[in-house]
Amino acid sequence: MKKNSGVIIFLSLLFGMIFAIINFFESGISEAIIAFFVFGFIAFIGNIISHAFLIESNKQAIKNLPYDNKSEAANAVQKKSIFFHGSLEQAHESCIKSLSIIDAKLKKESSTSINAKIGMSIRSFGEKILFHLQVSEENKIKISIESRPVISTTIADYGKNFENVMKITKFLEDEEKKSNY
Repeated sequence: MKKNSGVIIFLSLLFGMIFAIINFFESGISEAIIAFFVFGFIAFIGNIISHAFLIESNKQAIKNLPYDNKSEAANAVQKKSIFFHGSLEQAHESCIKSLSIIDAKLKKESSTSINAKIGMSIRSFGEKILFHLQVSEENKIKISIESRPVISTTIADYGKNFENVMKITKFLEDEEKKSNY
């Protein structure tokens, strides 16, 4: 709530200001001041209620995820790093393959980074998937995985980005086991 309180206050003041301007032209300054405070207060209360509802519905959606570490799923931006035993090329190829399990489309790639995007769904307006590959030791690659909403102001994603990261992580771990046998 603290993180978004500035947005809530700004929107409330903006709403109050719009009604104040409308009332200023129709009724004068005293009516405009009253409209500013009344409609600003109404917007403030409405924003707090809708924000609380959004956070609670996000918590309910996260409860239903089939993972043990659900407490981490509350954030819309999810990051995780894993170590992949194999060559940089194998790690890169496995990351590209992992995009198919979350229906992501490759947007841009280099030898050490991959950018992909998932389209809009019922749970989100879309996600950006980012991989950063870094050679840490011989035959050991650090893969940093990030899944974030396309719209940066997203407060609740109902565990979608968490689920993306978990599916990718499991896929990469399985690929690593296959390549080592």
